[in-house]
Formats: sequence, structure tokens, C-alpha cells
Amino acid sequence: MLKKAPFSAGLVHKSSWTRHIDPGSKFLLMADTIAASMVFSSLSVNLGSILCLLMLNFSAHILHKSLVVLAFSLFLISTMLLIQGLFYTQNQTPIFTIGWLTFYQEGLQHAALLAGRILIITLSACLLMFTTTIGENTIYLEKLGLPFRYVYALMSVCYILPQMHANMRRIQLAQQARGVVGSGRLGQRFRAILPTLIPLIVMTLTRTINRSIALRLRGFESKKRQTPNWQYTYIFARGLHYLLFLGLLVLLGGAIWL
Repeated sequence: MLKKAPFSAGLVHKSSWTRHIDPGSKFLLMADTIAASMVFSSLSVNLGSILCLLMLNFSAHILHKSLVVLAFSLFLISTMLLIQGLFYTQNQTPIFTIGWLTFYQEGLQHAALLAGRILIITLSACLLMFTTTIGENTIYLEKLGLPFRYVYALMSVCYILPQMHANMRRIQLAQQARGVVGSGRLGQRFRAILPTLIPLIVMTLTRTINRSIALRLRGFESKKRQTPNWQYTYIFARGLHYLLFLGLLVLLGGAIWL
């Protein structure tokens, strides 16, 4: 069942367990998973974290949205595999050769480690972005005493990928309406998308800047502005905070002492 949350145009699952978890716990979970991937430079640890995050995304009914966001990371990951596999400074052991290109084990392992971290960051961010609305996160952080300008900057960073996906969808629909994108081969669609990447990034950043200016003109930075009063009931909030924060301290301690 879907529920339209206040202060947002997004739809969230009312029956999902994530609706009863506060945004602070989701932020800490995101920090824990990212810290674990940074502290333990192990492919098995990264793989385990990715599988856990995939199961959490599936149980929260957002896996299909997360996979769409992951598609944006595939180009970066494939580029890393290519560059690191060929030019990593510690390359010694050749694995295979394609034409005159020789790929090395050390470079591919390093690229796989970086790719795992990117997937962990993306999946944990999706768990936060798609299970809480921008309004819920904004009010929660303001209630904690964080100034609105910092809240806005944080929300702009966290939600930039969904915004880029929405803008890309608009561009694709416009291309289809004009007959630019054929209904045929994947290569034709890929060639049609490439020229839109720079305008897509510029449009996303421009809208973010314009929204920031509009909020400033409306006095959202004023100290007299009242925080919207919206209450939501969360379960095990304090206990989850203690548990996840303790896990974060353990991971940071391991990074220092290991």
C-alpha cells in the first residue's frame, strides 16, 4: 500500500517497516556500512554488505528504484575496471589480453574493491532516499538543531541522483516525442543519450541553485522562521541510535588501531 507523505510529492509504502524507522537511524546505518567498506579492504566484506543492503532494499519494496539508480554507477565502474586493470601502479600478474590491451590481476582487484564501495554507498543512500521523504528528513534534522542551510546542502547532495534520473526521464520522453530515439537497437539509444549528459548535469545543478536562491528570498534562513510542526511515531529510535553509533565507533576505532 502506498501513502503520499507530507511535504513531498513522492510515494512511500505505508506497510513497509522502514516507515517506522527514524531518519537518524538510517543516516547512521548508511555511515556504518560505508565505514565498514573503508575499514575492511576485503572483497568478501564488501560482497556481504552489498547482499545485506540488497535484501534490505527488497524488503522495503524499493529494489526496483535502487537498480535504476545503480545503472548510473555502471559507467563509472566499467571505466574504473578498464583504467585500473590496465594502468594500476602495482600491476604485475597478467590475466588476459584483448588485442594489444593486457589486463592485470592487481588492477582488477583494486577496481573491484572500489566498485564494491560505490555500490555500498549507492544502496545505503537509496535506502535513505526512497524510504523517507525530503520533508521528513528536513524537519527531522532541523529538530535536532541543524541550521537550515546545512540541511538543504545535505538534502541536495543526497537526492541529486533521483533528480538526475527524473531529468533524464524527461529528456528521453522528449526525444521519443521528436523521433530522436529509435525503438530499435540499444546502440542507437546509447548514442542518443551521450549528447544529453552534459546538459543533464547542468540542468540539475541549475535547478538546485535556483531553488536555493528562491528559498533564501523567502526567508528560510531567518532565525525567526518556525520549523514545520509534523510529528511521526518511530519505534526503537533511541536504542537503534545507541547500537548503530556504537558500531560506528568500533569501526572508526578499528581504522585507527588496525
